Amino acid sequence: MSNGGAETYSLNLASKLSQLNNEVNVYANFREDISFEIIKNLKVDYVKTILFSKNPGNPFSLELIQKLMSQNYDIIHVHQLLTSFNIASSVIGRLRNIPIVLTDHGGGWKFFAAFPQICAKFPNAFSAVSNFSLQWLLHFAPGKQNCVTYAGVDTEVFNPNYDVQKLKQDLDLHGFGTVLSVCRILPGKGLEVLIKAFSRLNKDNKLLIVGPIHDLEYFNYLKDLANRMCPGRICFTGAVKASDLPYYYNLCDVYVQPSVYVDLYGRYHRFSELLGIAKFEAMSCGKPVIVSKTGGLPEKISVGINGFVFDPGNDRQLAFYLDNLLSDDSLRIKMGAENSKMVRRDLTWDKVALQTIKLYRSL
Repeated sequence: MSNGGAETYSLNLASKLSQLNNEVNVYANFREDISFEIIKNLKVDYVKTILFSKNPGNPFSLELIQKLMSQNYDIIHVHQLLTSFNIASSVIGRLRNIPIVLTDHGGGWKFFAAFPQICAKFPNAFSAVSNFSLQWLLHFAPGKQNCVTYAGVDTEVFNPNYDVQKLKQDLDLHGFGTVLSVCRILPGKGLEVLIKAFSRLNKDNKLLIVGPIHDLEYFNYLKDLANRMCPGRICFTGAVKASDLPYYYNLCDVYVQPSVYVDLYGRYHRFSELLGIAKFEAMSCGKPVIVSKTGGLPEKISVGINGFVFDPGNDRQLAFYLDNLLSDDSLRIKMGAENSKMVRRDLTWDKVALQTIKLYRSL
């Protein structure tokens, strides 16, 4: 496992379920770079795996099968539809009469993508991370019991109460309006759209792009584009520690997630964004957000109330919304306050866990 959206969701849910006095066993394929607090009632087993392809998101584990066959569980909750973990866990659950809940996060193996209806057949219920995700799942398995359970946010970590003056000084952001985007550097994230939109703004603003480089060719293209269109005004930080992310959210004025369905190379990304957890983290820190109309990104955004939604790839439209927010302090403050309130009302991990338990008990 790596600490992406799927892992953030599944591990936080498991931790919260265990805190609510449920015994939880997490099975994960081993990665040395993952660490999290082991708490009472939560056990994590790293099972041995083999890969059928070069895609690390599709491990197969005989050890997982052996453990699921030998242990007694009330519920098996599978994360990721198009994986052998899902197929193995679901088949064993059916054989042993253990209810299966599936949450998909958009990853998996292209081989399984050829017959998603088979992958969606075995689970008893879907707990989807967005309405967009749920509609896709129900397309292949209509009538399945279901609910939408958005990702939660740890509001004790992601909140507006951070001193960011030193970081602003280190990044030379004092006196500038700051736009932020947090994501893996991949073509489907549409960062070139954000750079083009940003180039239309006045020079009193800077753009900060935070996240690990997953596509070097694309990253080099973005750097060249930034140097040509906005010299000296765009900073790529690379990957940062998870504990530092709240500081980056807090130093920005506007958060943007500009993902696309069709990237600049002409490739189609059906699941560019099933949800977008970073968007919720920025909201929790009291920031207005602007997102593209892709996947589940627009969900939980009321246009003009707590953010804006633009057509994917439309840099002119994005620039218009950016200019509106960067030039209106009162609007930014009002939208940010609305977001912070909404997250604490609707999107805590406690609420996610309670919704999930309700689904478990209905099976």
